[in-house]
Amino acid sequence: MSRFSNFTYYIRCNNLDLIEQIFTRILEQEGSRRIPLPILPKNDIEKLRDQPWILCNELWIIGLFVGSLGWTIVKIVPEELLCHRAKDADRPRLSELAMHINSDTFYIGCNGGSILMEVDAWFS
Repeated sequence: MSRFSNFTYYIRCNNLDLIEQIFTRILEQEGSRRIPLPILPKNDIEKLRDQPWILCNELWIIGLFVGSLGWTIVKIVPEELLCHRAKDADRPRLSELAMHINSDTFYIGCNGGSILMEVDAWFS
């Protein structure tokens, strides 16, 4: 039996530089810091391809991709990072992002069950 899974954020903004800056600012306010791609031995890279979640507690990976019609596609490990609130925050990180870039966003996550999180920039 085949099992479908997908974890993707969509942002109605095609300015990847702006989105990257806001992501960085939001996460740095929580005490995280941005690093360049880590240099890993070949066997660790192959292991990460099969099990990307093994570094989730220590390393968050964010990829931005140009979509169509002015949308940006975002893939993140751990998948639901932006659906959660930072400590002492009153809204999820995805809402913070939408407010900072003044744009709509949504997240589709499914793996057996499903979750859809949609954020309107004006009513977050």
